Amino acid sequence: MKIEIIARKVIKCSVFKEGDKFVIEGAEVNMAESDKICVYALSSFLPVLTAISKGVKFEDFGIGSGDTGKLRCIETDGGVEFEIKIIKTTI
Repeated sequence: MKIEIIARKVIKCSVFKEGDKFVIEGAEVNMAESDKICVYALSSFLPVLTAISKGVKFEDFGIGSGDTGKLRCIETDGGVEFEIKIIKTTI
């Protein structure tokens, strides 16, 4: 499974600007397709990303529908609102 995480609204962040993304494929960050990675943002998303990779739906969390969800990182002084998209891949 490939998951694309895009910074849609940057409130206050020293890492991301709007439009930056990082891409998760399986258990790896695809650095070739990622602009930046932040361990704080990633740690905020890990429980949801793990569940999504096991078949749980964004609707089950109340954070989206279909292949798209929205999350915010845990930064207390602002943070970033992210869009999370499941990218269908074929082998």
